[in-house]
Amino acid sequence: MKSRFELFLAYKRLWAVLVILAAILFFLKFMSDQSAAQSPSAAPQRERVLESLIKKEVPMKVNIKKEKEQSFKDLTNEKWVREFELEVTNTGDKPIYFLYLTLITDVKVGGSPLVFPLTYGRKELGGIKTKATLADEAIKPGETYAFKIHPGQVPAWERDVSNKNQEDATRLRLKLEILSFGDGTGFLGNHEYPSPTNRQSDTKHFKWPLAREENQTTDRHGQPPSAQLTTILKVDEPAILKPAKFLYTDPPVLSSPLADTSLDAGCDFECVGIDNVPPENVCYNCPLQNRPGIDSSGTCSTLVYGTVKCNLPNGDSYLCQTIAVYDCGDEPFPTPTPSPTPSPAPCEYCADPNAHPACNPP
Repeated sequence: MKSRFELFLAYKRLWAVLVILAAILFFLKFMSDQSAAQSPSAAPQRERVLESLIKKEVPMKVNIKKEKEQSFKDLTNEKWVREFELEVTNTGDKPIYFLYLTLITDVKVGGSPLVFPLTYGRKELGGIKTKATLADEAIKPGETYAFKIHPGQVPAWERDVSNKNQEDATRLRLKLEILSFGDGTGFLGNHEYPSPTNRQSDTKHFKWPLAREENQTTDRHGQPPSAQLTTILKVDEPAILKPAKFLYTDPPVLSSPLADTSLDAGCDFECVGIDNVPPENVCYNCPLQNRPGIDSSGTCSTLVYGTVKCNLPNGDSYLCQTIAVYDCGDEPFPTPTPSPTPSPAPCEYCADPNAHPACNPP
């Protein structure tokens, strides 16, 4: 028969073994939990992703067209840009006469993201106070419109991705810039415009157009008109691109938009007062560009630069600046952009050679 001392030692050894086993099990469970927590971020992304930044207060629903979902999600598909279709459904009780969306990619050039502007409607209606006419066609309540990427951007994107001069996009964000109901009201970003307290009394007397005129001369899709090219500018860009900017008009000098504190309307340091102005056909063979107005009585916002890449008739591509408006604090301070200088030889793309000094040297 074992002594009491021997039994004590046996129990002590048993407890020591149990404690060690418990410690090992706890350690294994901890490592398993850590691995599970890290695996989603560590695992490679399996499909292209679209995120909407449009708030629920805006009366519209967005989704990629069902037949185009697989094309968009497939990371090996280099043709997704030409096949892309974004469906926008009007979920409100007013017709939408103008819509400006920005599709922001995770591909950057010079610190600015490459973007795809998407527009619907006559560009003048991008000035929300402008009223719709009988010639304007709307996205009526309950109706859906499918956006496609501007054809001037498709070849440039596909060529640079195919030639490995540019990464393809894996994540994209969708942002609302301008929405107009055609009655003087709408949305500037995710905010009602004008604000409910500042709306003009004449908007309540506006009557919706009941029919379209037969001979409509404006393009409902907001495609670039056949206006003459008046100014062509150049910036220093990577050698893989045509180092020129083919602009219809001079872009505003906004490389340091917050330098004049008199324009901030009491906004925080990184914000300025912004008012709505219609977008413009700024660059050749490019979609409409947002050119927000700086107004001391406007909404406090942050200006963030982006870049569109567009195609030239000779097959080269070039970059054109975009300006997006964000709520204060939603985006980092915009990256300063170099001031453009005249191109030495722009004339072969100039519709009006007399419009550019390089075409008529002294």
